[in-house]
Amino acid sequence: MKIDVVEKQENKKANVHNQFTYDELIQKTRELLNAKEPKINKWRSRFSHILIDEFQDTNVMQFEIVKNLLHTENLYVIGDPYQSIYGFRGADPSIFQIICVDFQNVSEITLTQNYRSGQNIIDVSHNLFPSSKRLLSMIDSQGAVQYIITQNEKTESRWILKDIQNHIGGADLLQASDNRSNDQNYRFSDFAVIFRTHHIGRILEGYFCKESIPYQMIGGDSLFERPHIYAITSAMKTLLKEGDTKAKVSNIIRMIVENKTIETMIKHSEQKQTDVQHFVSMMCQFDRYEDGLFQAIQHITYLEEHEYYDYQADKVTLLTMHAAKGLEFAHVYIAGFEEGMIPLIRGDIDSEEEKRLLYVAMTRAKKTLSLIRPKYRFGKNTQETRFCRMLAKNPAFQKKIDKEIVAGEKRRKKWFDKKSQMKMF
Repeated sequence: MKIDVVEKQENKKANVHNQFTYDELIQKTRELLNAKEPKINKWRSRFSHILIDEFQDTNVMQFEIVKNLLHTENLYVIGDPYQSIYGFRGADPSIFQIICVDFQNVSEITLTQNYRSGQNIIDVSHNLFPSSKRLLSMIDSQGAVQYIITQNEKTESRWILKDIQNHIGGADLLQASDNRSNDQNYRFSDFAVIFRTHHIGRILEGYFCKESIPYQMIGGDSLFERPHIYAITSAMKTLLKEGDTKAKVSNIIRMIVENKTIETMIKHSEQKQTDVQHFVSMMCQFDRYEDGLFQAIQHITYLEEHEYYDYQADKVTLLTMHAAKGLEFAHVYIAGFEEGMIPLIRGDIDSEEEKRLLYVAMTRAKKTLSLIRPKYRFGKNTQETRFCRMLAKNPAFQKKIDKEIVAGEKRRKKWFDKKSQMKMF
């Protein structure tokens, strides 16, 4: 009952101030269009054709709005049912069947040419949905797919870092710039590490920080979305409005951090202090401008508008599977390729959507795709994901054992032998 009262009070307050959530706006728009009022007909007559991109992300309520706006059957939609990954927003791949029921004379055109990935990457990914039409790669590279089994979550991160370093020609930004004669003159921005859960992302981030490899984290756990960093950027925006912009950006941030509120937020957390140091190092680039604070805020605003993904930054991208949609990279690593992580095992998780999510992640790769499974995670055995058996049917799917797993097994055996000997005494 109390929840109902609070909800009614919030709705009343929202109506008085014309404040609505995104879902409420969708619902009210549908209600207005369903009312069939003369005013609505004016809107309807404005649109002779309606075109919808990414149709697989459309939910039933949104589609009802589209149908009510049409006064002809000139509707064009484009999408891929195998990339429908927003079930939590109401999206469902069955929307493609619904359009065929709701409209007569539907013409279907299947696009079979792929201008992103090498043929091997396309063919291995196709094994997730073998009944779908096979795509043909229109690029020169055949691409490569490898399934790496490594020792644990630590060696998983180390293997990814080492492989990036081998491609780049250096262990950090300085070495890489000195060795630009690497295999194809790759930049850090050509690499992405994709994961299902933020927990794996944070482990990877720790290793990237340790090795001084430039990176950007996007998709829900971005540096800029963490409360302590958000508080700092909010203070920076306030100072800009007040006209206090003479000091260097790095000095302004340090002054903000000394504020008791921010200081209290970070003083007991080593991770938060590391985040602040990382943020300061990112913002130092604006120290050289007279209007440095303005330039910094412009940059932060740009990142906010692009889900904190900086297309121009020469950094490795760390991102969730959902955040990866629409992006592409020469080299893609999918971490945590094990049962329970991919697919994620949870009560409210749809296993078919998990398969589509993996398909989206795999098809971000242009030249190489590496799927990494640690044999142990936090000391416990991992199991091969059910999707591995599907992918392994294609000969282009190459299984490899990380060298560190042999050394790790020797150490593990030695530890167990020693433990057994101690029990004897």
